[in-house]
Amino acid sequence: MGIVILLLNLTYSDAVVASRRTSESPGADAERRAREIAALFGVPDFVCRPLLERKGSTNREISDGVVICGEDGLIMQVKAREAPGRDAPERAERWIRKSAQSARRQAEGTRRRLAQSRSVTFTSLRGYTRTLSAIEGWSAVVVIDH
Repeated sequence: MGIVILLLNLTYSDAVVASRRTSESPGADAERRAREIAALFGVPDFVCRPLLERKGSTNREISDGVVICGEDGLIMQVKAREAPGRDAPERAERWIRKSAQSARRQAEGTRRRLAQSRSVTFTSLRGYTRTLSAIEGWSAVVVIDH
């Protein structure tokens, strides 16, 4: 049960990005692109959208997506930075470290939630559903879009 941190530029092709521009926030756009890239490397059947769960008067997002294969899974957390323009390398490094720590804490919260006995239903990018309960031991990957 570990955490892998990837530092990526999720703009994988100007033509692809231009055709997929949405009105999403930069963070939501980066999360969607990370799921699409994961599906390209694997199979969209195994890449699932984030879960939305009602907690009090608000909705809470459980992860930014997961990859499931059999009983094993991978928790995805994505952090994106608005185009900062030209800034000092030290400032960029501080943002990356801070965001990676925040994403790590979010992944740990997702692990705790998934370990509870309440079942959760995941929906793949192709629309297939899968219900699991008491999930333990999933690793996490943090994707930093900078």
